[in-house]
Amino acid sequence: MQCPYCAATIPGDSVVCPQCSVSVEDGLPMKWYRFLVGPGLWIAGAVTLILGILTMVGIPYLIQGYAPGTIYDNFPPLVVMDFAYGLILLVLAAMFIVARFRLADFRKSGPRLVCIAYVLVILASVIYSAASGRVASGGTAPLITLTEISSILGMIAGVTLNVIYFKKRTHLFFR
Repeated sequence: MQCPYCAATIPGDSVVCPQCSVSVEDGLPMKWYRFLVGPGLWIAGAVTLILGILTMVGIPYLIQGYAPGTIYDNFPPLVVMDFAYGLILLVLAAMFIVARFRLADFRKSGPRLVCIAYVLVILASVIYSAASGRVASGGTAPLITLTEISSILGMIAGVTLNVIYFKKRTHLFFR
């Protein structure tokens, strides 16, 4: 038999995995957990890190067809806002990696840290988007657009599903 949590080989009569010390009797699937511990949180951390660095140097403006220098000359507060948002994203990237290791070690704080990191990404992106949009439009842009609302709702749904998933598996995270 194979442990559904860590994939170690378990003797047929065992109810506890010799590798991760988790009870294997409940039969809850752990595919999402394995994805998060495998590539999932590494990808989240890498993407957040790259986005943070790119934002700090104004690359998103280049992607939209504008020279960052021109944007920053016309809207000086965006320099500070982009740099601050980029730093926040760097911290959140580290948070995803720390969460990955805590999940892999079945620590109690692992699932909570994953959900907190995702919530903070949502909050940071909403605040940055609303603030930078207002600055760039001279205060005439809406605080949040319909596209952003749909994106936020999708992220909230993802966080909610993570909370439900890990709540059912609370007993696994005991360290």
